[in-house]
Amino acid sequence: MTRRKASTHRISCLTVFLGLGLLASADLLAGAQQTFCVSPSGSDQNPGTQAKPFRTVTRARDAVRTVNANMKGDVVVLLRGGTYEIDRTVTFDHRDAGTGGHCVIYKAHADETPVISGGKRIMGWQRDSANRWKAKTDIPDFRQLYVDGVRAVRARGGALPGAALHGEDGYTTSLAEMADWRNPGDIELCYYVVWTHTRCKVNRITRQGARAVITMRQPWFTIARKKEGVRIKLPAYVENAFELLDAPGEWYLDRAADVVYYIPKPGQDMTTAEVIAPTIERPIELKGTIDKPVHHIRFEGITFAYAGWLRPNRIGHVDVQANFIMGTGQNMLKRKHGWTMVHNEHVKSPSNIVCRAARSIRFERCTFTKLGSGGIDLEHGAQDNVICGCHFHDISGTAIQVGDVLRDDHHPDDPRKVVRNNQVINNTIHDVCVEYMGGVGVFAGVTQATRIAHNQIYHLPYTSVSVGWGWGEEDAGGGAAHYYQPFRYDKPTPAQDHRIEFNHIHHVMQTLTDGGGIYTLSNQPRTVIRGNHIHDANGSPGGIYLDEGSGFIEVTGNCVYKVRRPMNFNNRVQNRIATCNVHDNAFGVGPGSTRGPGKVGSGLLCDGANFHAVPHAAELEPLHLAVTAWIRASSFPSPTSKDPRRWIVNKNTHEFTESHYALMIDHTKVGAYLNIGGGQPNCYEAWSPAGALAPDRWHHLAMTYDGAVLKAYLDGKPVASKTINKKRIPGNTPLHIGGRQDGYNYYEGLIDEVSIYNRALSPDEVKANWQRLADAPSTACGTPAVKDGLVAHWGFDKPAKIQEAVKRIVAKAGLEPAYRRTGEP
Repeated sequence: MTRRKASTHRISCLTVFLGLGLLASADLLAGAQQTFCVSPSGSDQNPGTQAKPFRTVTRARDAVRTVNANMKGDVVVLLRGGTYEIDRTVTFDHRDAGTGGHCVIYKAHADETPVISGGKRIMGWQRDSANRWKAKTDIPDFRQLYVDGVRAVRARGGALPGAALHGEDGYTTSLAEMADWRNPGDIELCYYVVWTHTRCKVNRITRQGARAVITMRQPWFTIARKKEGVRIKLPAYVENAFELLDAPGEWYLDRAADVVYYIPKPGQDMTTAEVIAPTIERPIELKGTIDKPVHHIRFEGITFAYAGWLRPNRIGHVDVQANFIMGTGQNMLKRKHGWTMVHNEHVKSPSNIVCRAARSIRFERCTFTKLGSGGIDLEHGAQDNVICGCHFHDISGTAIQVGDVLRDDHHPDDPRKVVRNNQVINNTIHDVCVEYMGGVGVFAGVTQATRIAHNQIYHLPYTSVSVGWGWGEEDAGGGAAHYYQPFRYDKPTPAQDHRIEFNHIHHVMQTLTDGGGIYTLSNQPRTVIRGNHIHDANGSPGGIYLDEGSGFIEVTGNCVYKVRRPMNFNNRVQNRIATCNVHDNAFGVGPGSTRGPGKVGSGLLCDGANFHAVPHAAELEPLHLAVTAWIRASSFPSPTSKDPRRWIVNKNTHEFTESHYALMIDHTKVGAYLNIGGGQPNCYEAWSPAGALAPDRWHHLAMTYDGAVLKAYLDGKPVASKTINKKRIPGNTPLHIGGRQDGYNYYEGLIDEVSIYNRALSPDEVKANWQRLADAPSTACGTPAVKDGLVAHWGFDKPAKIQEAVKRIVAKAGLEPAYRRTGEP
């Protein structure tokens, strides 16, 4: 809502208050013990009635304190539409709580939108040179600027030309004129590194011959270069320099001169434009204590907007994961692979709305937007709270954060500190983490019985839902001995009993990688991931990702497709896969047709998106094996293409991974991979001559390994062999049919009658399997001729059953009908 529109509404409010036609719902008022009214055009000297409303939420809160001691019904604070500008945090504590089982409700008037805004308008714009406009401002510092309701872009450029590391403290660049740039201490160098998005502050810039020497702010630059996990190298882009202000929609704040600059977009008139910058970090805060929690307060239909966050302006943002950053001091721990924090107690990026030691708080149908940090936090003993039907968008960081990762979270000394029984349901979350791209849609740290259900989450740069923390190190026993910690815990964390269910997640992982639609860490007994509809994720693996230490989790009834890997485990040093029950999912199968005419019956139709994923099972990892399949394609990848290989059946990531086995084609060649020992030198392969495959014809492919020789077969005949004489080491990741298991590429064509044996078939047995179906009618039974040692067989002859399951999942996942918006994707 623009200031001009809000002003018009404030005038009209005086008129509508005198009538009865636009009063709040009669049901609400009839059931209320007391109702107070607030309007942007009211006065805090008024009694807070419909005719004479208060002006501020703070005044209404204070009025509630006079009537909420022994409530016989709800107390309602009715907010009229318009903007409530605040210059300090509105804090609620135990004195503001509902009593007697009733609630204090802060509610929007019917069909109106109250906006609680921590922003301030910047006016007095004047044209500068080069189509720039500038205005004086008394806001000392801010990181976001909104022009006519749209987030503007801080002045930025690309990578540093000719950049190179300069000792331990910074870089040199061939852009020597950087030494003359104004306000170098405000410049940020920014990095995309796998799953992190880090910002480091410049300290100073000097000239050295034909180059500029950039000295970075410490200790944060060194931490970013030497922390555990992934580390920065050269920056991807430069941000917040006046000299980079060169494109429409960009802006720059000259803090030293108290002047803000902006280049208008076509059609923007800066003499009338509404330009807003945030002035506070927390518009509202619910702040209880463990002994005196804040409780039984509800917010309904309210928009929270225009709040900032200035810590990155001071120290940068050294992202570890999910917008948690490295701390400093005695809690830092040096390990073999870099610096971390003792027991992973990293520092959370706070949200702009914080609920601390809060019980039975509810946010319903509220909007969180134009926020410079995260959306909302539930932390430190937050219990039985609900975030329902809310809309989160245009937020710099994570939309919703439940819990934290500190000692009071993973091993609290008082059970009242446990963050538990909170629900995040029926929310729409999109276009968040726009400034700190390592953030997620919904984050739950070390919490208990968190339910994340029926949410619609899309257009995110990284992971959608992240639950758990600690990589197993905070679990009883401290995870594996591989991880050094100064001490270990003998008691489990509170993490258990979560429900991540019926969410619709799509078009995530758009910028970063090594994440997914749903991501977990560490033991979480009795946690269930079910009924989720996940698709269209760019970065790997993209689907459901049970990362290091994840244990005791059930994954069932999910539909995951158009991602690199629908189901991914990372058991780096802790073998907890056996504790996780993965069953009855539709992996690699979307709502469209996934079946075509098979060699007999139906076959798997692979079109570059559809494939078939099978969870890991011990029987799929025999020491000696045979893999067979029928394939048919109208054409094969060109030998001059980037990579003409296609994985027909394979397990364990890719050909350089220990335990990988694969039945392959390479253009018109047939072959097999086997990795024993890990790495490229231990990848063994056997290929037929070129020209073996013909288009539009069914071919029978097979591979065998008997502990000595790897062989490949085509249409019942041996076509290649490779002597290895090594014992296979079993792997533990899923099996894919129709694409490499890490999602590198996908076969296009039909696949049918796939079989796996726990022994190497003889040449005669391979031939017998081929002969059984070589000339068989399409109505024949696809059971292999050789059954001895058969451990798995896929005939793809029940497409209706699979599609019905997919339809049920897709229909139930996402927003429930009462919360769906017209045109929602």
